[in-house]
Amino acid sequence: MNSTNRQAAWASDPRWARAKEHATRGEVLHAEVLLRGLLAEHRDCTPARLAVADYMVERGDLEGALQWLRTSQADDSDGKLGLAVARLLSARGDPAAARAALEAVLLRQPRFLEAWLMLGEVCDVLGDTHAALRARNRLFVEANAQGRWISPETTEPQWQHAVHRSIEAYRRDKRERLFAAFAEVRERHGAESLRRVERALTGYLREWDARPPDARQRPKFFWFPDLPPGPYHDPMLQPWAATLRDAWQDIRDEAVELLREDRDFESFLGLKPGHSVRTIAECVAAANDKDDLRSVETRTSLIEARLIIGDEKLFAKFQKIVLAKCVTKYVDKYIAARLNDQAAGTLNRRALS
Repeated sequence: MNSTNRQAAWASDPRWARAKEHATRGEVLHAEVLLRGLLAEHRDCTPARLAVADYMVERGDLEGALQWLRTSQADDSDGKLGLAVARLLSARGDPAAARAALEAVLLRQPRFLEAWLMLGEVCDVLGDTHAALRARNRLFVEANAQGRWISPETTEPQWQHAVHRSIEAYRRDKRERLFAAFAEVRERHGAESLRRVERALTGYLREWDARPPDARQRPKFFWFPDLPPGPYHDPMLQPWAATLRDAWQDIRDEAVELLREDRDFESFLGLKPGHSVRTIAECVAAANDKDDLRSVETRTSLIEARLIIGDEKLFAKFQKIVLAKCVTKYVDKYIAARLNDQAAGTLNRRALS
């Protein structure tokens, strides 16, 4: 019998409905007797076991409630009993034991938001702010993935205060830890020389709107502010760019000479000179990808590619196909895009001048 059928069995038991009716009227003793009888047949009825534990706590029998929840007959596949045990341990004044209980729950149920939330609070009580920060980071990663606790509308009323408190603690501790690590570097090099770095850190902490002015500047992780407004970096802004351009033929000749020698070059891609990383068809697809904001840049890089060493026939075929499928059919659009890039480069130079 699967878990769904087992749940249906206890959910349809008349004692479950009658116990809820008694509890609503405040007849706790009658409700508890019914729930205990229900659990004798359906030990996997977690809501009934949690309710009986609550009644025991209300009577002041905290130790009895702990023993009741820890019974070997209980089924804690979803981690809710373990969370309840951690709460009782915390209420008893034993945060270390509560932490151990929560960590055991999270080993089985790593996506259990309520357990991550409480673990952050318990680690705070223990003075382990680093562990609290890690727990809260995991909490918010999981919450975003599940679409829960990301706004007042997605947060259950009974959790809103605790979630808000956790968000504030996470922001505070994250900032303190980040700037504590930054302080040594700032002291060594001076605050003024690291002004942009500090501004980047505050943007990362969302203390101001750090979104780049152009979507094509959007980083994968970390963005430095005060960049030129153009979508692409203009390599000719670098003081060494012209020298490198003028020395191209000498660099090529030297590279060819080295590659012809019997040398054991280390290749991080596991490739040897002449091996292709992409097929010609894949190059064409990347250059013509309408969904890729960098496709014009990719197309230009392919057009300006130069052969250093390798299969000359394959390279000639590559050039012919790229021109035919990436440029000839899109001459007007390509020229317009290149002019936009050049205009952006002009703006970059003015911004840096």
